[in-house]
Amino acid sequence: MRPVAAELCVAASLAFASSALCQASVANLTVNVAIAAAPQRSQLPALSWLCADYLPQLAEWPTGLDPTGAFRLTITADAITVNGLTMPLAAEVAVTGSCTIGDGQPMLFECTHDGVEDWFVPHAFVTPAPWLQLAQTLDALGLDCPRTLSAAVLTGHLAGGFADGDPRGELLRHGASLCGDVTWTAWSTPTHLRVRGRSSGGLAMPTALLCLAAASGLPMRGLSLRAFSACDADRAEAARQLLRHAGDDAVPTLRAMLHADDTTRLAAIDTLVRRDRCEDMPAIVAAANPDNPWATVAAADAIRRLWPHASPEVRQRTRAALARSQSLTLRALDVEQLTVGAVPSPLSAPTAPQPVRALVWLAIMALGLTGLWARERARLANATS
Repeated sequence: MRPVAAELCVAASLAFASSALCQASVANLTVNVAIAAAPQRSQLPALSWLCADYLPQLAEWPTGLDPTGAFRLTITADAITVNGLTMPLAAEVAVTGSCTIGDGQPMLFECTHDGVEDWFVPHAFVTPAPWLQLAQTLDALGLDCPRTLSAAVLTGHLAGGFADGDPRGELLRHGASLCGDVTWTAWSTPTHLRVRGRSSGGLAMPTALLCLAAASGLPMRGLSLRAFSACDADRAEAARQLLRHAGDDAVPTLRAMLHADDTTRLAAIDTLVRRDRCEDMPAIVAAANPDNPWATVAAADAIRRLWPHASPEVRQRTRAALARSQSLTLRALDVEQLTVGAVPSPLSAPTAPQPVRALVWLAIMALGLTGLWARERARLANATS
């Protein structure tokens, strides 16, 4: 299998985290990580917190090892080993290492002091099924296509809740929040898949946190994950695709997207209208304000379309929302006039009564027969003359 999914998931167990990561590891996995001393990782908040505050609390941390110095991690499916690093890394390097599955070729990675990280993945690298599944869920399989995700939002949705005192909770919540947004792109070379990404924790650390969260929490549909966590155009696209999504999380996700950026609000409002969600008119009105002009235009159109088909209770709540709206455009809407001149629902068009339809068809047939009769009469007149 070509490692197309590697751009997000190939280093799932590269987190320099805790023995809890072994629960999400892949059999026959070996990861060797070298981490530079504190001055070389000072610009990476997530990595600095992990090395200075989290890792030294683990039972695997050797007594007397200085957390501000350089050290080496060896991660397998069963254990994590920590040792001091005798040979310093290059001045611009914060982390470097390799990931090997069984006897296969290693995947190499290197993160510089500013959070830019490169992966070199051989074409012979076999992507494990859990990593591939996560990449498919996030629609992260494309090459030559830059993407950005919020590590904190995505990790929170994947992991779910943790009991008090669970060390994974601190790792996932605090570590992912320090990573911030993760931006990456991938492209193919004759010998390798190249991945370049950046965050406040490099690329391997947030990736490992995501994989650990996916292994610990409840499954969630990909469209909702992408709508919540994407920080690029894929967010609005996921909101539009929820139109065809019949899952229980479609409408709650669309309601949440009414609090997103202007473009995403526009997509969410359009999708709610196409789903004929009259009961969501008050929330649609609340999503429109002077700072979101596209959402305001979409909300005004949504009221015109949905109002004639809404219940009296929904209309009353919508009137109250319109009165509170910051948008002059929405406050100027005459909803009572919309009731008089009902606008057809986007999902259903009114039909005429059956007798009226029958008369229309009879009139069309009469016009056609009259034309044929007039043509034959003209032919007969020409023939007799």
